[in-house]
Amino acid sequence: MDKQFLKIINFLLDQEIFNKVLFSIETIDNPGWYIKLDLSETKYKDNYFKTVSIDQDEDNWLECECKNSVIKGVGDVFKLSDIIDFISNSVGSLCKEERDYNFNKNNDEIFKWLDKWYFTWYQDKYNWINDYYRIFILKEKNTDFWRFEIDLEDTKLFGEKFNYSLKERLSHSSFINCYSDGYLFYGESDKFSLIKMLTIFRKWAEENGCG
Repeated sequence: MDKQFLKIINFLLDQEIFNKVLFSIETIDNPGWYIKLDLSETKYKDNYFKTVSIDQDEDNWLECECKNSVIKGVGDVFKLSDIIDFISNSVGSLCKEERDYNFNKNNDEIFKWLDKWYFTWYQDKYNWINDYYRIFILKEKNTDFWRFEIDLEDTKLFGEKFNYSLKERLSHSSFINCYSDGYLFYGESDKFSLIKMLTIFRKWAEENGCG
């Protein structure tokens, strides 16, 4: 899953399009996953991408499509990998240049881990009436940074405070800011450091007996 996601990141880091795209990953209350990539203001706005659809029952459903230059994928709690694969296969071949996204063997499989985190909550806590667990990753249009939010309710991290800040200059400006108010974990990073930011959350969670 993570290698496929890195193809998406590699595509987004094209300097001609990064500030022009909206890209988001979030959980929904069905429950499940939703990923959106808006290419309407980029040079790829007229590209054709296939549609995928599975709808067998409430625990096995998936729909991925491109409409009006927006690629969307939505599916049940088991379908994060399938949605990432769909978007990766759609856009991964459009960019040939490999870029630095702060990913290495020490922080790999972060999305596989995040998927497991969400599924564990789903198994333990979810009911169809009251519960909704939020994970949110966003790159907005006209911005050059990432945002990350994750709900801490019903986890061992609930009530725990956390603060992390990193600023460094390499060949580009790099920053990561993360903190928890005990209810939500918030993070922001430069465009190259999404994986590192997510890994900071993972490390903190594992140090506190989660994951």
